[in-house]
Amino acid sequence: MEGRVAERLRGALGPFGFEVHAFKVGWYNAILQPAFHLPYPDDTLAFVVLSTPSMFDKALKPFVNKERLKIIRDPVDQCVSHHLSRVKEKFPDQKVDVIFDYEILPSRKPKFLAQTAAHVAGAAYYYQRKDVKLDPWGKKENTKSRSHIDGVSVSDRNWKLPRFFRVAGRCIHGEEYPDLLNLLRRINRSVKEDLLLGAL
Repeated sequence: MEGRVAERLRGALGPFGFEVHAFKVGWYNAILQPAFHLPYPDDTLAFVVLSTPSMFDKALKPFVNKERLKIIRDPVDQCVSHHLSRVKEKFPDQKVDVIFDYEILPSRKPKFLAQTAAHVAGAAYYYQRKDVKLDPWGKKENTKSRSHIDGVSVSDRNWKLPRFFRVAGRCIHGEEYPDLLNLLRRINRSVKEDLLLGAL
């Protein structure tokens, strides 16, 4: 069944520059705290959808041109939402839930962690602070807790430059990073800069 479903999804989304990767909900839930578990049985088949560089020309540009007279607040999210919502039509006899990377629960936690989903599906490797052998960040001043360091997903896909993919609203360059420490520093510096720019 997984193969048939995956092929139908790839057939529907591939021409628009999306990649589809399968995983089981149990794999995802096994590595997360219960607060982040997906509310489905462990053997539920799930898919993570990544945009590739060709999505810009194959999906985003046509979407923006078609919607030109409408208000578009977030063109990328609205384009992805449009294409993923249409996938449901391909499976009229089955229950299909689509969860977007920007959706949150009433508790303000994300409905799912897209970088973790990409990791368990084998689409990318999710590097986290715990993967750095010598943690240079230490603890927050005047507290016992560690300072927060965002993780980063890196893919080894053979995309032509510029290589990047979208997971959880962030574009990460797909270059090789032999130095994980500098990669995490670079990503976290960029996140802080984005937050500062957004506040201006």
